[in-house]
Amino acid sequence: MSKKEKITIVSELPGVGEATAEKLKEAGFSDLMSIAVSSPSVLAEVAGVGEAVARKMINAARNSLDMGFESGEELLERRAKVVKITTGSKAFDSILGGGVETGGITECYGEFGCITPDTRITLSDGKTIPIGDIAGDKKAGVYPINLGVITKKGNELIKTHAKNLFIYDCSHVFKVITQDGREICITANHPLMTQRGWINASELTTEDILFIEKDNLFPETYVKLSKVNANNNTRVKINLPTELTPRLARCLGYILGEGWKETQENNTNSGNIYRVSYASKTKDLLEDWKSIVKEVFGINSNFRRIDKTSTETWAIDSVMIGEDLRQFEGLYNLANGKFIPQQIFESPREVVTEFLSSLYDSEGCCSLDMTMRSRIHTRVGANGQMLNYEYELPNYARAITLKSSSFRLVQDVQLLLTKLGIESWITSYIYKKTSKRTGKNFVEHKLSITKEEAIKEFYETVGYKTLRLKEKMLKTIKSYKRHMNGIIDYNRVKEIQLIENPYGKVYDIEVPETHNFIANGILSHNSGKSSLAHELAVTVQLPKEKGGAEGSCVWIDTESTFRPERIKQIAEGSGLNPQEVLKNIKVARAFNSDHQMLMVEKVDELIKNEKFPVKLVIVDSLMSHFRADFTGRGTLAERQQKVNKHMHALLRLADTHNLIVYVTNQVMAKPDMFFGDPTTAIGGHIVGHNSTVRVYLRKGKKGTRVAKVIDAPHLPESECVFQVTESGLRDVKE
Repeated sequence: MSKKEKITIVSELPGVGEATAEKLKEAGFSDLMSIAVSSPSVLAEVAGVGEAVARKMINAARNSLDMGFESGEELLERRAKVVKITTGSKAFDSILGGGVETGGITECYGEFGCITPDTRITLSDGKTIPIGDIAGDKKAGVYPINLGVITKKGNELIKTHAKNLFIYDCSHVFKVITQDGREICITANHPLMTQRGWINASELTTEDILFIEKDNLFPETYVKLSKVNANNNTRVKINLPTELTPRLARCLGYILGEGWKETQENNTNSGNIYRVSYASKTKDLLEDWKSIVKEVFGINSNFRRIDKTSTETWAIDSVMIGEDLRQFEGLYNLANGKFIPQQIFESPREVVTEFLSSLYDSEGCCSLDMTMRSRIHTRVGANGQMLNYEYELPNYARAITLKSSSFRLVQDVQLLLTKLGIESWITSYIYKKTSKRTGKNFVEHKLSITKEEAIKEFYETVGYKTLRLKEKMLKTIKSYKRHMNGIIDYNRVKEIQLIENPYGKVYDIEVPETHNFIANGILSHNSGKSSLAHELAVTVQLPKEKGGAEGSCVWIDTESTFRPERIKQIAEGSGLNPQEVLKNIKVARAFNSDHQMLMVEKVDELIKNEKFPVKLVIVDSLMSHFRADFTGRGTLAERQQKVNKHMHALLRLADTHNLIVYVTNQVMAKPDMFFGDPTTAIGGHIVGHNSTVRVYLRKGKKGTRVAKVIDAPHLPESECVFQVTESGLRDVKE
């Protein structure tokens, strides 16, 4: 190379061969700018050369880069070369000064709308599990998943897959309570479906009606059970079930309703359980209990006692069986702490209905009040006098109820009834009588089924399997002389409370396309922050006169968010050939922060060596890997140094090749923010100062989105409303 030729790559610098260039690259000195701004001592150490050689390298890099001053006029000429691509929404383009522009970094971050870990979501196989069980002990962050869930598309419930799990730290949540006693705890900006459309928790009122989804979907296979170590010294052969069958579920219903355990250490939770007892005064239930114990466990249930109310107690006297039943969490709790074991929520329909039938036989009641009541009808006579007519009619008060001192238990039953398509509602009462154990007033919670269609549905699904209540239910159903109100699929909001989050974390999942899932039976919105990224990946390929840059896109995917099917939808909506559009998008999946940084270097090589006309680089999302790779305050400084280096590499890429760098960012909650929007972008000042334009996205009313320019050197702070359609981002129609 002659002396007059300009140096363009690191390996052309004086004193740099292939081996030295490789060392420099491994240390992060991959371009001339990084060499030019370095010090001789640092460069000498990483390259293994003397400081004199290092100075020559630095001077040559500086001379090649023309690192002098530019006049304002020259900068204005450079600004004239800036290309702006459309977002698909004219309103959004307007607040960005005409569109997303080349030569800098545009960062978008948004609010998170999440639910507490105890909220049960419905999976595509029919199981209903707490969302926290998906996360395990994971820390705050974003994690790729492939979880089958139930979602609503149009008026139908369909099966699909959630692709990402979001975990955030959050100190306070809103508890939304409906008229039927259903509860869901969500962040202020988590939307629920109402008659007004998607409404954030902080904007809900007691006039709003939530949509309750009765999916009627259950798994097809029995739950496999764990097994205690068998004692070969037992004199009686005992069968320990290997799966949760309908008969075993019926046994569990009896125990949860009117059963208890006895341990060898004064009835405490420690020690071996040597006896499991069940008590009832109904002969049919006692006979059924004895039959189940013999059929399921292979031993006889033993008679223990009969009290003055004719209540008989029969017991399973076996340590092995008692310990084996420990796996059903909630079964042995004290009355006010009982709840339905998770295995029931993961069981087939016939297992669930058998369980409910024995639970209602033990703790339930069917009431039919046919007592006559005097009524007076008043009307105006022909002569203008007021005439009173007295007559009698029966009360016709009908209800199927389940009472318990455990609020969680009646909530669990209500959720199972919802899945079965049965409407119910919860009420709570405080009695003046106090507990000898706690000294507090007794609190009773009652789950009621009162509507004609709901009572009939309960009988046809669960009630006909009961032994004690079946005849009373039939009599109740026959008492209807005319059709009453039918079942509705929603419930009015009764109360909204701001409470401290006892878990400290909130969770959400991303469901592509439909963006909703079922949480505690309520239709709930999900996270989805990559809509603009997909839109830009298409519009960058449009002609310049149509708001494009006539270029290609590189997508660095850190969260598995790229969806080719979504690209096809947007391309078709923009009048482009979907296959050609997909060919012009190169996707690289980054698996950690180092891999993510390497991908940025590869983009530079892609442009120079393969002549790929890149005009848009998407990093979705910017901070997820850095957050996962560097946990704890002790690693914060190291993390921020790497983030700073990464941001500068992206800036150089944007400036050198006059392209757009679009990054999405995660958010965290402000622990001292109880009202308003409790979110802020992560990454600190380093990300904030290196981003040319910062845009905050949040959900608006009736399914819209709101974009707000938070920081930009040439734009005022402003916001707009747009909507995400099947064809991409569009303006809201008036």
